[in-house]
Amino acid sequence: MSACNNRSRMHMTHHPDLVTPSALGLLQTEMPADRWMCDTPYLNLDDDKVRLRAQTLTQHIESNRAKVLAIFAYVQSLHYFPPGFSSLMTARQVLERRGGHAYAKSTLFVALLRASGIPARMRFVQVHGKLLRGLAPMTSAIDHALVEVWLRGRWVRTDLHIYDGSFLVGAMSKLREAGWRSGYGIHAKGARAWNALSDAFISFAPDQQGGTPLEDWGVYNDPSEFRQQQFKENFAYDTLQGVRRMFYANAINRRVQKTRKLGRELREQRRALMRHSTDTV
Repeated sequence: MSACNNRSRMHMTHHPDLVTPSALGLLQTEMPADRWMCDTPYLNLDDDKVRLRAQTLTQHIESNRAKVLAIFAYVQSLHYFPPGFSSLMTARQVLERRGGHAYAKSTLFVALLRASGIPARMRFVQVHGKLLRGLAPMTSAIDHALVEVWLRGRWVRTDLHIYDGSFLVGAMSKLREAGWRSGYGIHAKGARAWNALSDAFISFAPDQQGGTPLEDWGVYNDPSEFRQQQFKENFAYDTLQGVRRMFYANAINRRVQKTRKLGRELREQRRALMRHSTDTV
C-alpha cells in the first residue's frame, strides 16, 4: 500500500492562506474516493495480522456491501473502553487488545476496509459534552469520530461500530432510567443498526433537537492526522486533555464495565424469555 501524502499536497496546493484548525479536513472532503486507500503508520495496512484479519472476514464474499457489513460486525463486537493518556492506537494494537475507544475502533475499521480494497476515511465532528455524562465528567464539547465508506458511488457514514452489543444494551437501559436525551456515549433517538446503505449514528440524531454536531472538522486518514492539524498550535491544550483522560480513565472504565455487565444481564434475560416462549408454544 502506498503511504498517504494528502496533507502537504492539499494544504499547499489549494488554499495555503487557510489557518483554521479544520482547513485540511474540509479541503480533503472532495478528494476522489480512490485517494482514500493509502497506508499510514496507524492503519498498518502492510501488517500481516491486519491483512489476515481482513482476508478472513471477507473471503468468499463477493459484494462490497456484504464485505463492509462483515467487517463492521467484527469491529463492533470488540469491546469499547475509554482512552488513557494517549487517544491514539494503531490498528494492530486494537486487534491485539481486542477493543479500544472511539478513535481506536474507527482506526481498525478504516484499516480493514482499505485492506479489503474498499475506500474509507474518518470524519471528525464536535458534539455536545452531554454525550458522555454518566461515564465521564461533563465538558462543554467533545470531538467524535465517524467512519465514511465508499459504496455505490457515495460516502455512507456510521459510528455504530464504536460500542459493542452488551455495552450498547446497558447504555440504552441507563439512558432511559435517567430520562436523558443523551449520555453514556449515545443519543436516545440514535440509530440502532446500520445497513451500509444510508447513514446511521448512535452518538447523535441529526433530525432531533440538540442532536446536530456543533462543528464539522472534515475528513482525515486517521486520528493522528486529525490531531496534528487540530492541535498543531495548541500543544498545551492537547497535553492537558491527555492528563485529564489519564486521571479519569480508571473511574470511566469501571462505569463502562458496569454498563456492559448490565447489558449482558439484560440480553440473557431476553434470551431466557424467548426460550420460555418457544417452550410453551
